[in-house]
Amino acid sequence: MAQNTAIQGQNVTLTCLVTGASPPVSEYRFYRNDSNTALNTLTSINQHTIQGVQRARDYGKYKCLAKNAAGEGQSSVVVLDIQGKSFSGEEVT
Repeated sequence: MAQNTAIQGQNVTLTCLVTGASPPVSEYRFYRNDSNTALNTLTSINQHTIQGVQRARDYGKYKCLAKNAAGEGQSSVVVLDIQGKSFSGEEVT
Protein backbone atom coordinates (compact mmCIF):
# COMPACT_ATOMS: atom_id res chain seq x y z
CA MET A 1 0.00 0.00 0.00
CA ALA A 2 1.53 3.29 -1.10
CA GLN A 3 1.42 6.37 1.11
CA ASN A 4 1.47 10.02 0.06
CA THR A 5 1.71 13.02 2.36
CA ALA A 6 0.08 16.40 1.85
CA ILE A 7 0.17 19.58 3.93
CA GLN A 8 -3.14 20.68 5.43
CA GLY A 9 -4.79 23.30 3.23
CA GLN A 10 -3.15 22.15 -0.02
CA ASN A 11 -5.11 20.95 -3.03
CA VAL A 12 -4.48 17.29 -3.80
CA THR A 13 -5.19 15.68 -7.17
CA LEU A 14 -5.64 11.92 -7.41
CA THR A 15 -4.91 10.43 -10.84
CA CYS A 16 -6.08 7.04 -12.07
CA LEU A 17 -3.60 5.76 -14.67
CA VAL A 18 -4.81 2.88 -16.84
CA THR A 19 -2.65 1.38 -19.57
CA GLY A 20 -3.55 -1.14 -22.23
CA ALA A 21 -7.33 -0.98 -21.79
CA SER A 22 -9.20 -2.15 -24.86
CA PRO A 23 -11.60 -0.56 -25.50
CA PRO A 24 -10.33 2.60 -23.77
CA VAL A 25 -11.61 3.51 -20.31
CA SER A 26 -14.81 5.53 -20.54
CA GLU A 27 -15.66 6.12 -16.86
CA TYR A 28 -13.74 6.73 -13.62
CA ARG A 29 -14.86 6.88 -9.99
CA PHE A 30 -12.85 7.55 -6.84
CA TYR A 31 -13.54 6.11 -3.38
CA ARG A 32 -12.25 6.72 0.17
CA ASN A 33 -11.97 4.28 3.09
CA ASP A 34 -13.78 1.31 1.51
CA SER A 35 -16.97 3.33 1.05
CA ASN A 36 -19.48 2.19 -1.54
CA THR A 37 -20.31 5.84 -2.23
CA ALA A 38 -18.07 7.47 -4.83
CA LEU A 39 -16.42 10.83 -4.19
CA ASN A 40 -17.34 11.92 -7.71
CA THR A 41 -19.95 11.24 -10.33
CA LEU A 42 -19.04 8.96 -13.21
CA THR A 43 -16.69 10.92 -15.41
CA SER A 44 -14.43 10.44 -18.40
CA ILE A 45 -11.71 12.42 -16.57
CA ASN A 46 -9.15 10.29 -14.73
CA GLN A 47 -8.50 12.83 -11.96
CA HIS A 48 -10.23 13.90 -8.75
CA THR A 49 -9.08 17.03 -6.89
CA ILE A 50 -9.60 17.58 -3.17
CA GLN A 51 -9.62 21.31 -2.44
CA GLY A 52 -7.90 22.46 0.79
CA VAL A 53 -7.30 19.05 2.38
CA GLN A 54 -8.09 18.71 6.07
CA ARG A 55 -6.81 15.82 8.19
CA ALA A 56 -10.12 15.15 9.95
CA ARG A 57 -12.06 15.12 6.70
CA ASP A 58 -9.68 13.76 4.05
CA TYR A 59 -7.13 11.44 5.71
CA GLY A 60 -7.60 7.87 4.56
CA LYS A 61 -7.30 5.18 1.92
CA TYR A 62 -8.20 6.08 -1.68
CA LYS A 63 -8.73 3.97 -4.80
CA CYS A 64 -10.19 4.47 -8.24
CA LEU A 65 -12.46 2.29 -10.34
CA ALA A 66 -12.04 2.39 -14.12
CA LYS A 67 -14.72 1.05 -16.44
CA ASN A 68 -15.00 0.33 -20.16
CA ALA A 69 -17.41 -1.64 -22.33
CA ALA A 70 -15.61 -4.90 -21.45
CA GLY A 71 -15.84 -4.47 -17.66
CA GLU A 72 -14.21 -2.69 -14.76
CA GLY A 73 -11.14 -2.82 -12.57
CA GLN A 74 -9.91 -1.03 -9.50
CA SER A 75 -6.57 0.41 -8.51
CA SER A 76 -4.41 -0.47 -5.57
CA VAL A 77 -5.14 1.50 -2.42
CA VAL A 78 -3.15 4.67 -1.70
CA VAL A 79 -3.07 6.19 1.78
CA LEU A 80 -3.27 9.98 1.94
CA ASP A 81 -1.63 11.29 5.11
CA ILE A 82 -2.13 14.96 5.96
CA GLN A 83 0.32 16.92 8.08
CA GLY A 84 -0.50 20.17 9.83
CA LYS A 85 1.41 23.48 9.84
CA SER A 86 2.51 25.53 12.80
CA PHE A 87 1.79 29.27 12.82
CA SER A 88 5.36 29.93 11.68
CA GLY A 89 4.68 27.91 8.53
CA GLU A 90 6.83 24.96 9.56
CA GLU A 91 5.47 21.45 9.32
CA VAL A 92 4.20 19.78 12.46
CA THR A 93 4.15 15.98 12.52
